[in-house]
Amino acid sequence: MRLILIPLNASRSFLYCQIQKLETQSSLLDRASAKAARFWDSWSTSEVAWKKKVTRTGQNLLDRIDFEEYSLKAIPSSLLKVKDPIPLLHPSFSEPTPIFLALDSRRPLHIKWLCIWLAAMPLTLPLALVPVIPNLPGFYATYRAWSHYKAIDGLKTLKFLQEQHKLVHEKSVELDRIYGPENQRPSNWQLNHHQMNDLARQFEAPGLIMGLQQALKQINEKSLKS
Repeated sequence: MRLILIPLNASRSFLYCQIQKLETQSSLLDRASAKAARFWDSWSTSEVAWKKKVTRTGQNLLDRIDFEEYSLKAIPSSLLKVKDPIPLLHPSFSEPTPIFLALDSRRPLHIKWLCIWLAAMPLTLPLALVPVIPNLPGFYATYRAWSHYKAIDGLKTLKFLQEQHKLVHEKSVELDRIYGPENQRPSNWQLNHHQMNDLARQFEAPGLIMGLQQALKQINEKSLKS
């Protein structure tokens, strides 16, 4: 188990939680989430046209979720019970403390939206009475409430690890090699595809590329809007 701080540009970073197999029993929420994911996957591969359209629309909505939320959700509460220190890898030019402060500042946002989505869930119940068509707004409201709850839980776990000095900050030679010398990067530098592939290979995490691409897409879209 380790955390990896991956700078995306000069001001934004991606916190990646890499977990080996944890010998802990998954919670009811996690099991329900896994079941929902399998159900969603079955729809995405369905030959039924309306199911495909629903999954495309749903994926577009999911792609709009802040990448920081995905990072926080990935930090399991089972880490509250760890005895051994957890390494936090980062390149020598990027210190973790400002990133943690930025993540912690999201707490009110997640609490606010957790309450909003919880309030929205009962409003979708009448749709459950419609035959044949599933209550998709209800499913989405439930998922978003769960997602914000998991992000809050991730923040709580991260704060605990910091306060109990369970996180060991380690400058990573591998990360420094991938990013290259700091004086050779322009002020507007951004993580590129070659570096993403290197990161995925170095840390044996092929799924990391998709998360990094989505994070950069969000950053660039927000930059264009501003």
